[in-house]
Amino acid sequence: MASGRYQEAERLALSDSESAEAQFLLWQLYTETPLGSRGRAGRALSRAIALDPDNADYRAAQIVHLRRDRMTYVQNEYLQYRRMDLARDLLRIDSANAVAHEELGLQAARDFDDVYQHAAMIGAPEGIRQSLAAQQRQVRAYVTATEGFERAIRVAPERASAYRPILRIYARTEQWTEVLRVAKQMTENVPRDGNAWIWLGLAEQRLGNDRLADQAFTQGLALLPFDEAAIFVATEFVTIDGNGVVDSGFWDDADPLLLTPYNERLLAHHARIALADLLYAAPQMGLRGWETRRGQTFIRYGPPNTEQILSPSGTTLMQVAVWEYDHARFVFEDEYRNGEFRLASPSAQAIALGLADGYDNDFAMMSGDIARELPQQYTFSPAGLMTGVYTSAASFRGAEGKTDLVVAYGVPIHAVTESIDEPLAQIGVFVGSGVGRVERRDTVGNRIALLEEVDGQPVFLRQEQVSVNSGVRQLSVEAIGLDKRTTAVGRSLVEVRRFEGGFDVSDVLFAYAVEEAYGEAPSHPAYVTRGDVRILAAPTTTFDRSRPLYLYFEIYGLTRGEGEVARYELEIDLSPQERGGLSGLLSRDERGVSVRFPGTVAATETGTYQILDVSGQKPGRYDLTLIVRDAKTGDEQTRNQSITLR
Repeated sequence: MASGRYQEAERLALSDSESAEAQFLLWQLYTETPLGSRGRAGRALSRAIALDPDNADYRAAQIVHLRRDRMTYVQNEYLQYRRMDLARDLLRIDSANAVAHEELGLQAARDFDDVYQHAAMIGAPEGIRQSLAAQQRQVRAYVTATEGFERAIRVAPERASAYRPILRIYARTEQWTEVLRVAKQMTENVPRDGNAWIWLGLAEQRLGNDRLADQAFTQGLALLPFDEAAIFVATEFVTIDGNGVVDSGFWDDADPLLLTPYNERLLAHHARIALADLLYAAPQMGLRGWETRRGQTFIRYGPPNTEQILSPSGTTLMQVAVWEYDHARFVFEDEYRNGEFRLASPSAQAIALGLADGYDNDFAMMSGDIARELPQQYTFSPAGLMTGVYTSAASFRGAEGKTDLVVAYGVPIHAVTESIDEPLAQIGVFVGSGVGRVERRDTVGNRIALLEEVDGQPVFLRQEQVSVNSGVRQLSVEAIGLDKRTTAVGRSLVEVRRFEGGFDVSDVLFAYAVEEAYGEAPSHPAYVTRGDVRILAAPTTTFDRSRPLYLYFEIYGLTRGEGEVARYELEIDLSPQERGGLSGLLSRDERGVSVRFPGTVAATETGTYQILDVSGQKPGRYDLTLIVRDAKTGDEQTRNQSITLR
């Protein structure tokens, strides 16, 4: 048999019908080799036990042999009771037998599952009654099951099959520290089993240890078969047209916190798949958790608000699972009690007789419409307080065809630390997505914060200047307090402009202050240097009327005229939005601000700043218009921006 000469081994074993060892070898031949025949395997094993009734290995093999499910509920019930009796007999021969303890644990786990989620009739559809299960039966089943599996693991820690059912019970009851303990045992004793690491990642993720979860999931996915590992990163369960494709761009865009080295959304997805496989698999039908409708719904939307298993009156088999979410209800039916809950759908006869509505009771049909409206559901919940970040961005011409994007941001001081003098945080600025993302990271600490008040709260200011390609880009600014109590995230889409030569004007960069630089380094990280000026850029378009408003912008491609100098004309208008079209009827102090003046530069480009006095304006929304005109050619460029004065 070891050399692969199976027919010769079979001939020799058959010729020794009075040898229990030979009959046991036949069972192995018929179950583990191409000679497979379940009927002959069973007869050979029964003969081996008859010849040597006290052999624990033969009896353990018989329990395993009978674990193959039959197609009918009655057949499976019979096999389960028979295996339970065999396990008890085996323990009388070998009290430390791992297979026997595992089998008794499986029976108790089945009983526990049968009663755990059965709910009362309140709110249930008509004809649904409460299960007869009682609390004492549930507790007894839980204790028996967990003790059986724990014994099996202690006796044979390398036996992988004993881990899944106890992990299932602990996960079902949300005992994540117990899931962590057992999963760690499995990784130590069966380290090449990818599922052990996946379950370890599940426990770490549920306990909030994302870094450790990421490490465990990475290890597990590397050990799983390729097609199984691909399930964990495919988008078919969280999009409408994923079609099983591994879309790394989707997960990159879904990452709620780029500052961390792991993707929290993807970790949650891994955890949902692992948990769905534990809780909603249908082993009798050969279905993994992600292949069942309950499992797929769980992966898409997470755990329901309520989950009930109900038994319609007048039947001994059918079970109905009712899941309630904020956005929808799902009803699943297990008609033959084989573990495969399908989305409930009325029969054609019931619809024809008017006993059921063709759509309102057809959850298989409704689920598609629900998924189109809400393809997935996920809420990022970091440790501690979650707050926003104030951000603004302006495009300037850069080197080698790229654009210099100046990003000004303000982080609420409580989002970083309780100390105003020494904010301590990890900060990141990210522009773009995927492999083309440009990022800047910093750890802020041991220096005085430059504070400004925005919307009535203190924020500390910073800026980054990055060189990026033009186009619409995602801008993300993030801060994580080193005390782990607060997280701040600001995200937006920005249009990074392209400057192709010729007469052009940059975006307008609003600022709290502008200083002459003359080649000196910035006085503080909140300042950005452009040419000969340092700019304290504003992260918002809301400004206090008691302070002057600074505008910085750059002009490119001017035409030289007489004396090899270029001349231009500036026009800046600030007008209240709610009074648009009525400027001729308004008094001077209601018309906003309007300034016009010429400029001269001994080059074809320049950077300049202007200061507007807005102290005489009323609070409200304003339109700011900047017009730059080339005095030589008459070409014009216009920039518009809405701001708020308070």
